Amino acid sequence: MKERRRFIEVALPLPLSPTYTYELPIKFQDKVACGSRVLVPFGRKLTTGYVVDFTSQPQIPLEKIKKVRELLDEQPLITEFMLRLTKWAADYYLTSWGEFIKASLPAGINIESHTVVSISDAGLRWAEKLASSEEKLPHRFRVLKHLQNEPALPVKRLKRLFPSSSFYSSLSWLHKEGFITLREKLAGKASTARPRAEKEPFEEAPPSSEKHIKLTPLQQEVYSRIVEEMDKGSFSVILLHGVTGSGKTEIYIMAVKKVLAEGRNALILVPEIGLTPQLRRRFSSYFGNTVAVLHSGLGRGERLDEWWRVKRGEAKVVLGTRSAVFAPLQNIGIIIIDEEHDASYKQEESPRYNGRDVAIVRAKMEEVVVLLGSATPSLESYYKAKQGKYLYLSLPTRVSNRQLAEAEIVDMKEELKREGGAVLFSERLLTAIKERLSRKEQVMLLVNRRGYASFLLCRSCAYTPLCPHCSLALTFHQRPKRLICHYCGYSRLPPKKCPQCQGEYLHLVGEGSEKFEEVLKVMLPEEAICRMDRDTTRRKGSYEKILAELADEKIKLLVGTQMIAKGHDYPKITLVGVVASDSALCLPDFRSSERNFQLLTQVAGRAGRGDIPGKVIIQTYYPDHYSIRFACQQDYASFYQQELKFRRWMKYPPFTSIINLVVKGKDRERVKKKAELLAQQLRENRDGTLIIMGPALAPLARIKGEYRYQVILKGRVRTRMKRCLQQSLEALRSKRIGMKNLQVDVDPMNMM
Repeated sequence: MKERRRFIEVALPLPLSPTYTYELPIKFQDKVACGSRVLVPFGRKLTTGYVVDFTSQPQIPLEKIKKVRELLDEQPLITEFMLRLTKWAADYYLTSWGEFIKASLPAGINIESHTVVSISDAGLRWAEKLASSEEKLPHRFRVLKHLQNEPALPVKRLKRLFPSSSFYSSLSWLHKEGFITLREKLAGKASTARPRAEKEPFEEAPPSSEKHIKLTPLQQEVYSRIVEEMDKGSFSVILLHGVTGSGKTEIYIMAVKKVLAEGRNALILVPEIGLTPQLRRRFSSYFGNTVAVLHSGLGRGERLDEWWRVKRGEAKVVLGTRSAVFAPLQNIGIIIIDEEHDASYKQEESPRYNGRDVAIVRAKMEEVVVLLGSATPSLESYYKAKQGKYLYLSLPTRVSNRQLAEAEIVDMKEELKREGGAVLFSERLLTAIKERLSRKEQVMLLVNRRGYASFLLCRSCAYTPLCPHCSLALTFHQRPKRLICHYCGYSRLPPKKCPQCQGEYLHLVGEGSEKFEEVLKVMLPEEAICRMDRDTTRRKGSYEKILAELADEKIKLLVGTQMIAKGHDYPKITLVGVVASDSALCLPDFRSSERNFQLLTQVAGRAGRGDIPGKVIIQTYYPDHYSIRFACQQDYASFYQQELKFRRWMKYPPFTSIINLVVKGKDRERVKKKAELLAQQLRENRDGTLIIMGPALAPLARIKGEYRYQVILKGRVRTRMKRCLQQSLEALRSKRIGMKNLQVDVDPMNMM
């Protein structure tokens, strides 16, 4: 009797069509289920795929269907619920299902193959001949000479050693001539049978001396309304709008205590890794080792251990950044999203998604309450609350009757006139810093710009060193003394003379956090001054070390970028200074005013959280801008009304939805032509409700060697927008116009 052939639909973590059909060998037919991982051939490589369906009638000829090589799981690793959630995300964000399934799993758990280059005997003989040559060798032969000493290297590593636009053509020529061989090598974990960790990746926090939280009357009123919603046993969204220092965290803890007492679990999201240490300590002091932390800052093994603790049901509370929205936590009782407004919830690399919005959909699928907390809610969330779609709760005052910090604006145009030139610090800010430090208090200074100087400028001919791969000036860093691109990582030594006119008058323009730190250390040599930005927190544990020293008052003055602005609670910080507060307003992004208002309000909230009243001094060249004025007044409602007028007039969210389409490529003219064809096709397929803008060069016109053209799709009904885009892409495919390098960003948070 002939064996019945069985076929499965497999989602692959590739930016391609939704699923691929594979045949199941007989030995796997009774073992595979939806959610199982399988090792399958794709092109010349082997990759991990995810079984999402079974089919008896494949849509492609049987002779073209390849067989599954290996079954990787004895039991399905991905639950039916997680398949549903990732499928929704893939459909909504117009990204492949496999990419979202991969995003739901910890790094390192999949098996992939990668190409390894080895030198052949013929290649070795040729390399020996080249060794005696004193001439400068072509790129292909430099690659071959290197392989003489390192006979087997992954292609990716070799490309990093020999970066060139001709790298792949060199490799192809060497292979064709028989000087090298190419083979596929498997890497990754073959089994999901993860042993229990002998040591948890985090030490358990000491138990709190006060297990009982005493809420203020206002906190109690808000918490009671949250409990009412939770007790309904159905989905709802609550927006908790609480000023900085109003005690939102205490309400989070009370809500988690309630669900744990009922035998259920809690998922808590924060926007950035830096906010997890303090929150972890707070939650661990109440809930012990039932708290698991998930974020990309953990080592691969640590993250895998934490993920398995959640999967096995040992962890009851998951605290993490946006990717934790896919944590394998079951029986959820509440989802909490702290700082819900933060742009960090949006992933800017594929798969692009907003962790906050996926969390809301997860809560709907789980039929539980989702609690959004912020001192500066996003315009979209606040608008939905005012429309009655979300329950709006407010904490308008700080706990213990502490006052919000008094804010003062310093007009730097007046300082410029008085001093006769540009100055870093106004007299008012410098006096306040010295005064607070003399009283043994602590100071924070926000400089929302990394590096020492924004760029180098020749005063003779206006030459500025640019990144060869991006349309950006290189940022000058003092330590190490280099010009660095913050987008692609390219770096070089600064020139001693202008390479264009040989002039010697090279001037540093635009001060960054490194410059402010240096100047303050000269002006205040007796004070303990520290800088916190991406450059000083690269090493593991460095972020936590700085915060610990700040808490112990070993650091008296902290200079930093926006990572110092939110979530930190240090009672001895009584003064916050903001320099260059206008930088965000200069960006060609419709959210720039909202971001500026949020940043200023959040950083102002770091001052005066103890018994000593706080002070905020904001240096600006735009003292009358509404985002700065209302941030100083802590007047969210007035800012909201003003910003809403602009959004309505310009047809921006929350009045429309946006899909940002970016066509990328090395050849500028070809990229421009493809963008024009895409825009033309969209206009042919749109209905009267859709607006097509562009194409136009993106504000960041070139990144990592690729030119970028934008086409913006606006509309009120997402299904119509999605249909228009899909029909347009299908029409272009039928005309053999490929859109391989098209970046689709649904609900973009960054228009650059």
